[in-house]
Amino acid sequence: MEIKRDHIFINQGDTIYTDILIKYKNGQVFIPGKDDSLEFIIYKDGKELIKIPIDESLKVICQTDNLSAGIYNWMIHIDVNGIKETPLKGILQVKGV
Repeated sequence: MEIKRDHIFINQGDTIYTDILIKYKNGQVFIPGKDDSLEFIIYKDGKELIKIPIDESLKVICQTDNLSAGIYNWMIHIDVNGIKETPLKGILQVKGV
């Protein structure tokens, strides 16, 4: 797995392991509360293919066994007190083996 800016490059069948860090404009780090929702989502052509909840450890562990070689999109989706945001997003490239 390789991450360059907002691009993630993996081989087919790899697992994505990464930490995320989201900072507010005032410099404080976002940590989800018990009523907040934080998810890592992989999608293609507007269809969600994988949705992984992220807890307060802010670690993403995502199996990609069901993805074929190709280009996908990913995003971090946050829902805090009914306010939905997508502060991080990018491209996922899956290489065939």
